[in-house]
Amino acid sequence: MSKPLPWSLAENPRLENWLDFSERGVARVFTAKVELGQGIITAMAQIAAEELRLPLSQIVVVSGDTRRSPNESYTAGSMSIEIGGMSLRIACAEAREAIIAEAAAMLEAEVARVSLADGAILLDGKHSSLDCWQVATRVNWRHAIDGSGAFSNPERSIGKSIARFDLPAKVAGGAFIQDLELPGMLHARVLRPPSNSARLQSLDIAAAERLPGVVKVWRSGDFAGVCCEREYQALKALEALRASATWIEDESSIDQNWKESLPKFRSIDSEIEHGTRPSAIGDVIRVSATYLKPPIAHAAMGPSCALALFDEGKLTVWTHSQGVFPLRAALAIALGLEEQSITVIHVQGAGCYGHNGADDVALDAA
Repeated sequence: MSKPLPWSLAENPRLENWLDFSERGVARVFTAKVELGQGIITAMAQIAAEELRLPLSQIVVVSGDTRRSPNESYTAGSMSIEIGGMSLRIACAEAREAIIAEAAAMLEAEVARVSLADGAILLDGKHSSLDCWQVATRVNWRHAIDGSGAFSNPERSIGKSIARFDLPAKVAGGAFIQDLELPGMLHARVLRPPSNSARLQSLDIAAAERLPGVVKVWRSGDFAGVCCEREYQALKALEALRASATWIEDESSIDQNWKESLPKFRSIDSEIEHGTRPSAIGDVIRVSATYLKPPIAHAAMGPSCALALFDEGKLTVWTHSQGVFPLRAALAIALGLEEQSITVIHVQGAGCYGHNGADDVALDAA
């Protein structure tokens, strides 16, 4: 009986959305769930290795890349394993059975006599002349997944203590988006308003343009920023912009004194003390109150960062966003581009509890 399909799989129902065997000796599996420090990449590799009956060394996880990953929306709500991991497991189980069925046809044998172990096709438990990469070329990877594949009994990697895939580079250096540098890359900073509703009245662009290393200073309405040859130059140019900027703010500014603006509410107990206690059981007191609180910041572990490259009408953005596909859609609207002309690629950044500024700075860079 077919299994109910998780949301991610129902939205991306073909085998090719989840797996690729085109490179010999490697099984690539695709996910939009990204590494935020929770070990997702390692867990996905364990799931794939178990169902494909391959060593972990032959599994390559492609994560958060709009060119290949299925659209699974966001990495959020502790759904990566429950939804994304289960989707990948179902896809890998059906891929394994499709490879076995095709191998049986090639060997002119009953499917029950064929199995797969470490990439080799076994016939009656012994090595045949085939491996899964030879057979994979004959599999219909556009096949719609229906959830009918039987799961493997966890014995290879699921439930085992596996060394995290993402830690060596983090220890040795060079794992984070802040470590990326493209040829001829410029460094940018954006001028932030003092409050949510502030409007930029005036700005002395010339003062920033005179500074060393400044390549471009721009303003579009309330949005202003600077591009420089090096990062420190961008910081100094931003200081010059900030010093010259004048803003118009109104009473709805987000940085108003929230404590003073909070209404003063009397408690029910206080009202009772002043003689409003019901005289008998059955009397009703109707209480109506409005409660306000200031904005509460989510806790990012470090500053957000993004890179963008616009070349021949195509935009590529490297980001530590938790949702590469929603980000791509937002960029398309903001920039007036077709979604298919935008590629968004996840690169690990500092972790966070809740939301950080990854999407915001990706728009800045783009």
